[in-house]
Amino acid sequence: MTRKDFELIADAILKSRKFATAEDHATIDFVVDLLADKIQVKHPKFDDYRFKIACGNIQREVVDGVIHIRTGKNRIFA
Repeated sequence: MTRKDFELIADAILKSRKFATAEDHATIDFVVDLLADKIQVKHPKFDDYRFKIACGNIQREVVDGVIHIRTGKNRIFA
């Protein structure tokens, strides 16, 4: 698979979130995590963090110079 294939998959997953319920979002997050793990095994250079951001699993924002990373209901400050 190529980078464009991964981008296509991530875009489809991100768009599917618009029609998902809160429970569906948890399932989508779980599937994205599994998919990223499987792809990582076959493609060692695959950036799973970037893929998860593109899929909407990880939301990143900078507030007052601090990066806020949100995964599901958890919020991590880095």
